[in-house]
Amino acid sequence: KYEFKNIIEFKDALLAEKDRFTRAFAGHLLSFALGRGLVAADAPALDRIAAATIEKGYRMKALVREIALSKPFLQNSQKKATD
Repeated sequence: KYEFKNIIEFKDALLAEKDRFTRAFAGHLLSFALGRGLVAADAPALDRIAAATIEKGYRMKALVREIALSKPFLQNSQKKATD
């Protein structure tokens, strides 16, 4: 648990746990993109999304791309197209 008094301390807290923050943020963004909450079956895709984002320097562009190419997102898009 981190406590902070200003934006600098907040930034430092995020940077201290940037891999964990990246995975959590990716989870929220994936949930938003899918239009539903995440389920256990989404965990492998979320792990891949977070790992690829970290590997590509924590870039937002990489995160969005990985979500758009993820199996849950593509399956969800195909399902909506056939409904």
